[in-house]
Amino acid sequence: MQIESLKIKISTPDGQMPGFLYRPTESGNKPAVLLLMEAFGLTSHIQG
Repeated sequence: MQIESLKIKISTPDGQMPGFLYRPTESGNKPAVLLLMEAFGLTSHIQG
């Protein structure tokens, strides 16, 4: 299964929060993963 990664911005009361959306490229109802930052930001360790 092919997965695409999209950089997204999520609106919060304190401004925009960066994140990533990982989802299959195939059409239809499929699961997705929403990756959000921690206290130190969206580090490469979290993305891995």
